[in-house]
Amino acid sequence: MTTQIFVASTAYGLATVAAALDEGLFPAADRRLLLLTNNAAMPEVTAAVTDVAGVDTLLDRFDATIDYNDTIAPQHPSAWAPRSAELPLWERSLRALWGLGDDTVHLVLESIQASPALALARVFADARIDVYADGLMSYGPTRTALPDDVGWRIERLLHLDLVPGLVPMLLADWQVPPTVVSTDRFRAVIASMSPAHTEPQEQVVLVLGQYLAAADLLSETEEIRLYRELIVRAGRSTQRRVVFKPHPSAPLNQQAALRSAAAEAGVDLEITTELELAEAWFARGQ
Repeated sequence: MTTQIFVASTAYGLATVAAALDEGLFPAADRRLLLLTNNAAMPEVTAAVTDVAGVDTLLDRFDATIDYNDTIAPQHPSAWAPRSAELPLWERSLRALWGLGDDTVHLVLESIQASPALALARVFADARIDVYADGLMSYGPTRTALPDDVGWRIERLLHLDLVPGLVPMLLADWQVPPTVVSTDRFRAVIASMSPAHTEPQEQVVLVLGQYLAAADLLSETEEIRLYRELIVRAGRSTQRRVVFKPHPSAPLNQQAALRSAAAEAGVDLEITTELELAEAWFARGQ
């Protein structure tokens, strides 16, 4: 028996996996399990992947869905990393808990350089590994060195062709060959997640947030200043309403500062709380 375990922490990543499955990029397997993980700083008060509009249309590609946070609670998915001596015990425990038995395991992971992907790769020490990139991260180099017993098992890097003609650098240090996931397949998946709207859709300027401070790439002040400038410039360049869409993992305390900055600049700003992929807005032509 062969079991493929697909790990996803975002709806965008899950849509990427769904497109790759629809394209036939994975070999046949006896079972396909979807392992959902919420890596937000406070997952207890953060929307789950399954709360995002249209995600339910993607779940039928898998035989079962498992909540990774529940599996390792009260540990946090981004922090939990079993000690080397405990790895065989954890593999036996997870095989029993997830009904894997003696199945051959094929892992499909995101963000391989960090937990939970790295933890799972170490627990299932004999598993084949594919890595998929759920965004522009694939074009940058591998952020941290991977253990040898993980790096040599990675067979492919699956990624969307977000920058046509540019070859990803992620995992190039392990000579992992990149595999492009069809843009048309991905668009079809997004379309299936976004129900058709019969009424005219208002066109807006959409400003997309990240979680740069939470990832220690910028200070919180610098990140808010960056969004403030984007919003003000967008508002001055158009008469359309400006919509700011925070990243699902971003802290909530940014929003008050952005509302205040927009009001001072006379910009009509809406901070959307809709649990919907930004790509769905583009699919509707908004």
